Amino acid sequence: MNVLAKDGSMKIQVGANDGQTITIDLKKIDSDTLGLSGFNVNGGGAVANTAATKDDLVAASVSAAVGNEYTVSAGLSKSTAADVIASLTDGATVTAAGVSNGFCCRGNWRCL
Repeated sequence: MNVLAKDGSMKIQVGANDGQTITIDLKKIDSDTLGLSGFNVNGGGAVANTAATKDDLVAASVSAAVGNEYTVSAGLSKSTAADVIASLTDGATVTAAGVSNGFCCRGNWRCL
């Protein structure tokens, strides 16, 4: 019996007397109703993704720079030094390998 192949109902006797039943409404459940029509376990399913096009990159505010470098703007601001320092807590350790701008090892900074 394929219970969930279509919408329907199931009546179950719950009492000792005739008519003492409950009815359970059942809805169809299959790969289509679950949105899994392209899903399979052997990896051969179709993927609804497409490759990005030049128009997609323009819509995402991607601009070409020198060589193979690109700049993408998602409307986010860069963190400033003040933003980063403000997020430090008491006793925090700052590690800065290869810093040559004199920022490290000044004042209360602890360099490792």
